[in-house]
Amino acid sequence: MIDEPDDFDVPYMFLADSAEALGGKLYVLGGGWDHLLIPTLPGPSIKPFALALGVMVPYSHTNRKFVLSIELVDADGNQLGEALQLGLDSGRPPGLTPGTPQNMPVAIAMNPSFPAPARYSIAARIDGAIKKSVSFAVMPIQTPFVPPAPH
Repeated sequence: MIDEPDDFDVPYMFLADSAEALGGKLYVLGGGWDHLLIPTLPGPSIKPFALALGVMVPYSHTNRKFVLSIELVDADGNQLGEALQLGLDSGRPPGLTPGTPQNMPVAIAMNPSFPAPARYSIAARIDGAIKKSVSFAVMPIQTPFVPPAPH
């Protein structure tokens, strides 16, 4: 018998303009960016963005609840705001071969406030352990210089 993984995995995690998890699939618009322009700092972005990730649930953990924690941290590792706690579970479909892990796509809309231009990370924890993180830069929107009209 093949050894089955006994720990959760997050094989992918990225930022997108929007994302939705529906019917075991992840629908993404504008995914994979790593720079966020903010009109006024401190402050939130112009519109919410999405965190898209996949959780690989080991067979031994199906039909059990687990907690996915999403944390926003600054470059020094300080957590900003409260962590988002999601209670999840993945069932076993009829006929599932024993040992088969379950892929669970997750999409989370976000619009946190950022204190300053800097690098930030979003970390995904399961059972307290960081499984994956994604980093990005927050920068102010630069208004273009428009010279005054000649008189």
